[in-house]
Amino acid sequence: FELVHSVTDAQVVVSPIDFKKITEEVKLDPETQICNQFPYESVLVIKNCLNDCLEKVYGRCQYFQETYYSWTHLPAFIGRFMERDEKDQDNTWICKPLNNARSSGHIISNNLDCIIRHIETEPRII
Repeated sequence: FELVHSVTDAQVVVSPIDFKKITEEVKLDPETQICNQFPYESVLVIKNCLNDCLEKVYGRCQYFQETYYSWTHLPAFIGRFMERDEKDQDNTWICKPLNNARSSGHIISNNLDCIIRHIETEPRII
């Protein structure tokens, strides 16, 4: 293992920069270099991207849990919460921070005020 100063000299390129930007800016040689990312990996590893992709391709599926991104879908979530509340349906929701791993920062609640309060601190997937 040896650190090098030039991407062109590296056998393994580890970068936090988006895969598309890496491949546009640096022409990696597939015969001698590998990258720690793959095209469109964000669809699998970023929580809201996975939901958006599934919804775009398949529409709203009955077997897939309702999902809302707090910064863009909060009014829709509140409407759905109130609708389920009026029908006396189970209204327990799991709120996940976008960037935390291993259940860190997750909350489970059936209280709308509590959910909104947690959303104020950081964006979440509900």
